[in-house]
Amino acid sequence: MFVAASTRSFAEMDLRQVLHQIAELEFDKVELWLDEQGSLKPSTVADDPEELIRILREQNRLSPVALSLAHEV
Repeated sequence: MFVAASTRSFAEMDLRQVLHQIAELEFDKVELWLDEQGSLKPSTVADDPEELIRILREQNRLSPVALSLAHEV
């Protein structure tokens, strides 16, 4: 069993700060909350998901385990 932190829990912070904070809290798994208005857009991730995983692991030792995509109605 593992426990992941969600970037949505830190919605008021910049994504880079959120990822650093999650790593500082000693999580190694992360759920990424994405929307087209945020700094990390679903369309960007869709273009090269492996690059996102590589960056997360290198910079913060985090492994993404879920993606949540916001949908505007």
